Amino acid sequence: MSSSSVAEPAADPSSGDPARRPRALLVLVAACVVVLVVAVGLAVALSAGSSKPDPGGAPAPPGVSTGGVATKGSMAPDFTLPVLDSDQTVTLSELRNTTVVLNFWASWCTPCREEFPDLREFQATHPQARVLGIIYQDNLTDARDFARSQNATWPLLVDKASATALAYGVRAIPQSFVIGPDGVIKERIFGTLTDEKLAQLTAG
Repeated sequence: MSSSSVAEPAADPSSGDPARRPRALLVLVAACVVVLVVAVGLAVALSAGSSKPDPGGAPAPPGVSTGGVATKGSMAPDFTLPVLDSDQTVTLSELRNTTVVLNFWASWCTPCREEFPDLREFQATHPQARVLGIIYQDNLTDARDFARSQNATWPLLVDKASATALAYGVRAIPQSFVIGPDGVIKERIFGTLTDEKLAQLTAG
């Protein structure tokens, strides 16, 4: 009497080792997470880069006209800004035929504080020139108190939202521009000014 053999069921190659399925799933999930993190990081980097101020290509805010990058030899961007604690305004283009020293400053800036006596001395000894101080990202009360303590006699202008600083490409202070009577920038100075340096730059 022959014994019948029972056929073994064919193995399903797609079923694999059950113990390996969770491991494969974890690898897949980890790969997806890595791709997602990289994508988010790239998106953030691109967004940050596109939002960086571009002084040459930024649209002109109200009261400020941008004619290009504010460098030596170029026309100084025009502006109209209010004077601190006054109902008056100053328009740069109305100061043609006058040498203008445009100084971006703040009371929290130590080098700015150090150059105030030289600016005061320069303005007193060079009445034919005009010093204009543009307050840069400062608390107006602090700016007012410091300017009073220094007996600043030149106009201190309020630059709301740093619109004029953006037009001039100013991102660090102190920074100053010597603008000739024709409205052309004669010199762009990074760092602290001195009375002697100003006298040299405005001579002639």
